[in-house]
Amino acid sequence: MYNIKEESIALINNVRIGKLNDAMLLSYIMSRGIDCDIAKQECVELQYELYGKPCNSIGFLNNSGGYMLNGIMTKGCFGKQDMTIVGHRNEHEPACCYLFEDYLMYLSFLTLRKMGVLYIEAEQSFDYIILNSATNIPKLLSILNRYSSIHSFLGNGKVGQVLNEVITGAFSTAVQDEMSRYLPHNNLNVYLRNIMLGKT
Repeated sequence: MYNIKEESIALINNVRIGKLNDAMLLSYIMSRGIDCDIAKQECVELQYELYGKPCNSIGFLNNSGGYMLNGIMTKGCFGKQDMTIVGHRNEHEPACCYLFEDYLMYLSFLTLRKMGVLYIEAEQSFDYIILNSATNIPKLLSILNRYSSIHSFLGNGKVGQVLNEVITGAFSTAVQDEMSRYLPHNNLNVYLRNIMLGKT
């Protein structure tokens, strides 16, 4: 598994970006319980050469035009590292957001919503914020200042716990910890996969 970072972009050549159609990548998406139609709508497929070898990855666009990569042989970021903000509100609507650690948690949330397991009232009035990397936490804190309500769908791992402590300390009255929706599972994707297996 190659971990792609900003400084190793030069190692990637002949990049092509298109629709997410590769059978193995879609098989991975399905193994995580995620709805393929949702994945195709929210993600792209990147085909490229790395160390002279052909590779392809799921790509999730961030706010700086970079792509979070998740493939059979590669994982990391192609382009500049940043968060992803998916806007669903206008200036006349409440300043609320739903916060996720990475794109898999975001796609899991959308899948659970489609299944009717998670319900969002007035969905169009929310922004979705996907952290993508712990390196984006300082930038996230400045972004969260604009929201009067922060719905935290973070995981129970190290990054999720640290981030939850940080945002709760900074925005205590605005933060709504949504982890109770999927406990005792560690995160939204584990919760989703257990539902698919009939264990929840």
